[in-house]
Amino acid sequence: MYQKKLFLLLWVFVYMPISVFSNTLSTDKEFYTPIVMDDITIMIPLRPAELISPRNNAKINGRLTMKFTKGTGVEKRLLKVYYENGTRQAISTLLTSDTFSVNLPKDGKYIDVTLRSYIADKYFIKKYRFRQSVGSSEVISPSQNAYLDNGMLNLRWSNGVNVSKRYIYVGTSGYIGGDIFKGYVSGNSKRFYGLPRNGEAIYVTIMSMISGKWYYQYYKYFATDVRKKAEKFVTAYLTNKTSTMRKITTQALINKLKTKNSLVRNYFSNIVSYHKLLYFHDYKAMVIGKMRDGKEITFYFSWDGTRWVLDSVV
Repeated sequence: MYQKKLFLLLWVFVYMPISVFSNTLSTDKEFYTPIVMDDITIMIPLRPAELISPRNNAKINGRLTMKFTKGTGVEKRLLKVYYENGTRQAISTLLTSDTFSVNLPKDGKYIDVTLRSYIADKYFIKKYRFRQSVGSSEVISPSQNAYLDNGMLNLRWSNGVNVSKRYIYVGTSGYIGGDIFKGYVSGNSKRFYGLPRNGEAIYVTIMSMISGKWYYQYYKYFATDVRKKAEKFVTAYLTNKTSTMRKITTQALINKLKTKNSLVRNYFSNIVSYHKLLYFHDYKAMVIGKMRDGKEITFYFSWDGTRWVLDSVV
């Protein structure tokens, strides 16, 4: 027993780095301390506290809300937060809970966080860095990469902080294309018409002037893709979601398909891919669904002025 205890104690001093015995450590390694119980030495892991959210290098939108682990063997945790690229200190405090929030200026600069865990008369240091937002206007809706079903983009954006002017580009040729719209905007929303109806990417750039400098936010959407409409209809049919089907076609067509329900369900459940052919001269679209056995099923759509409507399935 004595030999076993001596071996464990030697292991601590041989395998733990010398730096662990200094007063302050900056490390990601795990250390152990020997605890003697009934002549048996048990190695207890010592884990410094960590910041688990937000993730390191994340972008912060004004308010920094942090969540921490307690660590193992930690007697106290000291939190320090610096802003303006580490030149100014926002907070220095002992943590009494696992969460802490602080409001910081939206200046586009770095925020540095230092978390010190006091363990066995030593401080273990963990460092984190975040990037602050600049307070420019940001799009509220629609969400990034959304499909625009009605040929119109209803864009809504936030006020931002100290924004004096806003300029928007909307187009299909890139973020600074503006072939659909480009110009100054006021208020918090605007509708853009004349979008294509073939699944093309729609690029949006919203520019905010703050203290005489332009800041850019980029967004991407997609014009209505009839392949998505066909796929959505098939999914709704197979799950019997009539309300969803009514958004894509008429009740009359739904009823017609359900008169041959077992046949239709068999065809729909075997579709493995969707292809599209668009005829813009008369606003007609045809989507071909290919099935596992190589057969095809065709969905015919027409544009009713606001959306693509499924006319028939053959």
